[in-house]
Amino acid sequence: MVNPKYEKLAAEFAYMRDRPVGELARCLRERGVSPIGAIYVITRVFDLSLSEGKHILMCSPSWLDQEPGWQAFHDSLEMHLLDAIVGRDVEQVGRVHNTFRGNVMRSNGDLEIRFTDGSAMLVSTDEVLSSLKASGGRWVDPYGAEKSEDMVEFAAEYGRPKYFDMSAEEPYAGLIGQSVRTCATNSDRSGRGAVETLKMWIGGIRVTCRYHIDGLVVEAKPLSSLKRSTSNQPAMPESRGRWFSGGGVRPHEGT
Repeated sequence: MVNPKYEKLAAEFAYMRDRPVGELARCLRERGVSPIGAIYVITRVFDLSLSEGKHILMCSPSWLDQEPGWQAFHDSLEMHLLDAIVGRDVEQVGRVHNTFRGNVMRSNGDLEIRFTDGSAMLVSTDEVLSSLKASGGRWVDPYGAEKSEDMVEFAAEYGRPKYFDMSAEEPYAGLIGQSVRTCATNSDRSGRGAVETLKMWIGGIRVTCRYHIDGLVVEAKPLSSLKRSTSNQPAMPESRGRWFSGGGVRPHEGT
């Protein structure tokens, strides 16, 4: 959503496009801009994604004193997306796997879910923060039309990511046409704001996304094969998690 106030600020700082991004982060802090506003301006000026802008701000020396509040701030960003997808119907499910010399590394890779209303969500990993991240929109191939020499050399030596439509393959086929019922996240206990697990209940299937150093690990199981709670509700998230059910978000303390 366009914010006129921050758009005006981004236009004011457009001259810093060719300067280090940390310099802009410092200027915004000195101006008294909120974290949300700073991320908005940084993403506009440098044409970055929301997750990239958030990471830059969290690592900026000018904003380090905000560290105790990053957990709540992180949750607020993820909340809007996860809360918004509840009730949407799944149209297509895809995975992004690394391919190298004809071999596909199917053990890990980003998860993309497209909905019937035209929206999409991408679940991936942030190697720097050792965290899961959820973002709106479809996966974009970094090895698209424009490829640098370094990217070509890297792909030749280590492989490159490729999108695979998994809609007709189990266990993802069971998600097609089903509605997202609830979502839940579980953060680590270090206070860094890193999300270790994301769970989504879609139709009669629970999809669990877990952070792994080698990439995103996804598991999808029918609820009939999982242990139900005494209230006949899906198993609740672990402690330090958040529960998204379409009517806002509430903290949940595990038992």
